[in-house]
Parts: sequence; structure tokens; C-alpha cells
Amino acid sequence: MRPRGMAGVLAGLLGVALVGGCTTPGTARKSSGKAPQTRQAEWSIHPSEKSGKIVAAQAIGTSVVVVYEHEVAVLDRRTGKQRWSVGAEFPNNLQPAEHSVRVTPDALVLLLEPEPGRHEPGTAIVYDLATGKKRATRAYYSDGTAHVAVTADTLLVETGTATNPGEEPATYALESVDLKTGRQLWSHDYGDLRPQIQPGPGDNPLYDRPRRDPLLAQDSTLAALRGYEKSGRSHVYRTRIIDPRTGRTVGDPAETPQGSTVSLLDDRQYAVWDNDDGTDCGTSVSGYQMTGDTRAWQLDLAAWRNETRPECTDLWEPMMVERRLLTYTPEEHPILVDPASGKTVWTGPEGFYPIGVAGDVVAGRDSRGDNAVVAYDISRSRRLWDARDVGEGIYFRSSTVVPGYLILAAGSDEVWTYHLRTGKKLLCAGAHQPIGAGDGWLVAGEPGDTGDETELRYFAL
Repeated sequence: MRPRGMAGVLAGLLGVALVGGCTTPGTARKSSGKAPQTRQAEWSIHPSEKSGKIVAAQAIGTSVVVVYEHEVAVLDRRTGKQRWSVGAEFPNNLQPAEHSVRVTPDALVLLLEPEPGRHEPGTAIVYDLATGKKRATRAYYSDGTAHVAVTADTLLVETGTATNPGEEPATYALESVDLKTGRQLWSHDYGDLRPQIQPGPGDNPLYDRPRRDPLLAQDSTLAALRGYEKSGRSHVYRTRIIDPRTGRTVGDPAETPQGSTVSLLDDRQYAVWDNDDGTDCGTSVSGYQMTGDTRAWQLDLAAWRNETRPECTDLWEPMMVERRLLTYTPEEHPILVDPASGKTVWTGPEGFYPIGVAGDVVAGRDSRGDNAVVAYDISRSRRLWDARDVGEGIYFRSSTVVPGYLILAAGSDEVWTYHLRTGKKLLCAGAHQPIGAGDGWLVAGEPGDTGDETELRYFAL
């Protein structure tokens, strides 16, 4: 068995951003042209050659979890000393490696994929985050995507049983496991009607995952299922929301288009994305309340470029951040949407490409003029500050926003932090590429002679 994933450093992960009701320029503070102060790392480590490239990192509690090309390690957050590790392989042709690891304050879940092209189950392993003790091992169905949901306290897996070895499953089932004890909570057989667990917030294959908290388990306590269900003598394609701890349905199942993508917005709403691969460069998203079985709202959006729509604009994919939805109007204005009502809360100016949002501040690139980095106050619809000394070749898709800071991956192979409210700029000493960031922390890599990150540095923000 192998874990799902892609070897190598995750260059080009999506930063998050939100916008929405129109923005007026206001009076913006110019970022100072003086030499910036330097932020020093709390500690740094040199991974062993057997670990391979640094892929992703996540600080949580007293631990820092690091995903390497061939290993997953848990470090002490204060000292950087390794507590425990487990070997793992991440094949290039499977889902990126950071999607194979999920962490909660108490547990680490590792998803091990079968060899590509073989109809064999994957394996989910639950470890005690503090000690590395194995708590549970469960098989799951994989068709190139792990049909697994990890909440703060539950592992939900979809399983499949084939009539003959090596064939597609003939029957399907769901099993729920308590992350704390490793014990089964419940299981349910679905026969030949596959339940299809949908990815949780942040895990949706429709999106790139941001470097902000890249390994955290989904914050929703629910899980979404999508597939055909029996209705009298026929079958109906439905979306069903369940409580993973009990297996009970929450709210009312809704009929949704076949082939659409479902994503949980919070514990009251979910969204259904129209995956029609038309060539008109337009798409839509619909919001559903869990207490009803009909669509509550619908938004027409600008479609982003992908393999089936190469002629469309190079917009960033939609993203849920802090219980808000970021996407673009057909006119390519970034908007921030309240998922409860479907109303646009704030609209960004034309030519503004958000990198991320935290609280009531959104930061991003202004493509007009000299490509300045700009921050806006969402609640007051005014421009806070801009920085015009960022240079050329900024890696905006490798940058992100966390509470209090914009973290910018500069084309000069440097990492800068900007205070979201004031624009104060600090250089992260020795940092080359952001690996992961969150509230109060940043993990970055320093390259060696080959250009791969050979040193990992932890910064306190």
C-alpha cells in the first residue's frame, strides 16, 4: 500500500481570498521604503536524505506535523525535536501528499493508497498525535480518490466488496470510527448503491488547498453523501448530510444534478457546484439549507481555466474561508458570499486578485499599474495600505493570509510577512518557500544546491 499523493514541494498552492459590496479606494497607507526588519526562526532542522523533499507542515497544540516525500514526522513545537515518525511513499500520479494526512488536536490520520490501476482498498491508519501509538486501521474504497472524511473526532470510510479479486466493488458500505479510542461507532451496508462520501471543507478536489492550515481535519462535524437512492420502483440522485458519529441523516435529502460536486459550507448549509464542462466560460453554484430539500439560492460565476476549459480566464478556484465563500462574478470581480443567504457581502475592485482573508481584512495583488500588494478593510470598504516594493515574480499562489499577517512568497526566493492592519514588513531570515502557516506560526524551507528545500525553519508570528 502507498499513501495518496504527489512527491515534491507544493509550488502553486492556492492562497485564499474573499471580497464582496463595492470597495472605495479611500486613503491608503503606503508601505515604508526603508529596509525591513528581519524575523528570525525559533528553530530549524535539516531533514535526512531518506525523508526526501518537504511537502507540507502543520502546527497544532504543542506539535508540528511535517509531511516529507517519504516520511511523516511529528516534532516538538518549542524545540523542533522529533517525537516520532512513520515511513510513507507518495506516488506522483495520485492526489498530492498533503491530502493523505489529516491532523486533529489528538490524532493523526494517514491514508495509504493502493498501487495505481489496481482495484484494491486503501488503508487509513489512526495514530495518537503525541506518542505515535497506532489506534486503528481501516480499509477504504479508492478509485483514485480516497472516499474518507475526517472530522475532529471521527473517521468515516467508504468500503467496497468485489465479487472477484481485482474487480470493481459489487457492494458498498460505510463505517465510522472514533478517533480517540479507535473503536467502531457504527456501520451500514448500502448494497450496490454506492454512498460516495464527499470531501469536507478544504478537501474538495475542485479546489487547491491553501497553505493556511494545510493538514487540519475539516472543521465541520458533518459529512456529505451523494449518489443514487431507491425511491419506490425507481432511483433518485440525492445529496444526504449525515452525522458521522451516529449515522443519522441531518435535515432532508435533496435531489441534485448527477455529476455535480457537493461541499459542506458549515453545519447548516452546503453548496452544489455545476460541473458542466461547457465552453462558455461560465458556471454556477447553488446553496441548500439542511432543513429543506430545495435550492435556497443560486449564483452565476466566471468559470476558471482547467483541462476541459483551456480558453477560459486564469481565475483562481472558489474557496471557503472562515465560513465565507470566495469566488468571481461572470464579470471577473472577486466576491465574498454569505452561504446562509447567498448574498454578496463585499465586492472587490476590477483587477484585484485576492491572496487571502482573515477577519475583516483581505489582501491581494492589484494588477493595475505597478502590481502593488494591497489590503482592504471589508467592514468599512476602504483601502488600508499598499506595498509597491515587492519586486517582480511574486508567487501569489504560494502565498497566503493567516490571522494578522499576509505571507508573501517573493520571486527573489524570499518570504516576507506584512502586518494586515499596518502593512509593516518583516523578512523571514533564511526562508525560501512557505510550507505551511496558521494563527501565530509559519513553517518555511531553505533551498540547497539543487533548489529543493533542505532545511525547515519554524517562525512564531
